[in-house]
Amino acid sequence: MRKTNNGLQSVKRDMLIEAPLEKVWSALTEAEQLTRWYAKEASVDFRVGGRMELDHGWGASTSGIITEIEHGKHFILQGEDMSLTITTLTQEAAGVRVSTEYRLELPFGDAGQAIADNMAYGTLLFLHNLKSVYETGQDSQDKMWRTWIGIQHMTVHPQDGQPLGSKVLSVKGSSPAVVAGLQPDDILVNINNTTISSYSDLEAAICELAIDEQVSLTVWRNGDIISITCSIGSYPVPYCA
Repeated sequence: MRKTNNGLQSVKRDMLIEAPLEKVWSALTEAEQLTRWYAKEASVDFRVGGRMELDHGWGASTSGIITEIEHGKHFILQGEDMSLTITTLTQEAAGVRVSTEYRLELPFGDAGQAIADNMAYGTLLFLHNLKSVYETGQDSQDKMWRTWIGIQHMTVHPQDGQPLGSKVLSVKGSSPAVVAGLQPDDILVNINNTTISSYSDLEAAICELAIDEQVSLTVWRNGDIISITCSIGSYPVPYCA
C-alpha cells in the first residue's frame, strides 16, 4: 500500500495474461465475459457515464460509474464512495499485462493495512483466475474462500524482536480461532510446516485445507514461540450468497 499525491491510499496488483489484447479487453469490459472469471452476475453499460455492477458471490459486490475509457488500454470505475478502480492493459512480448489499482481512503494504522492486504490478496486471486480461464479454460471461482479460521490479520515485518509473519488484529466470536486460543497481537509464522511471511501466505495456506481439518499453528506471542492446534472452519458466507 502506498499514498497517492491526492492523499488516497493505493493498492495495486498485476498479472501477465497470454492471450490477444482484444480478448483480454473483452474479458474486462463485457458482462458475459466477466461472469466467466470475476462475477456470478454482471451488468455493464460500457461507456463513459455508464454503470458497472458486479456480484462476486460471498456477499461481495462492485458497482460504480465508468469515468474514463481508452480502448484497449485502460478504464476507470468510480465507486459510490468516490474510490477509483483503475484497470490498465499493457501489451508485452509474451501477452497482455493487466493491472488493477484501487485508490481509496483507508483507516489509519493496522486496520487500514489489514484492509489493503485483503484487497491485494483478493485482487491477485481473481487475476490468477483471469489467467487460468483465458489460458486454460479452467474457472476456480467456486473454490475461492471456502475455509477460514476467523481472524482479521495483516502482514508484519521483522522489527523490535518480532518475526516476519501475519499478525492477528482481532478474533471473530465463536470462530475456530477463538476455540484454539488465538489472541490479538499473536503473529502466525508457520502452518502445518508451511512458512507464513505475509497475509497472502496465510490466506492461501488456509484455502488449501479441508473443513474440520486440524492444523498446527506456530505462533509468536510476547517474545515466545508456541504451538496451537486449530480446526479449519467453513467460510461464513457461501459463494452462492
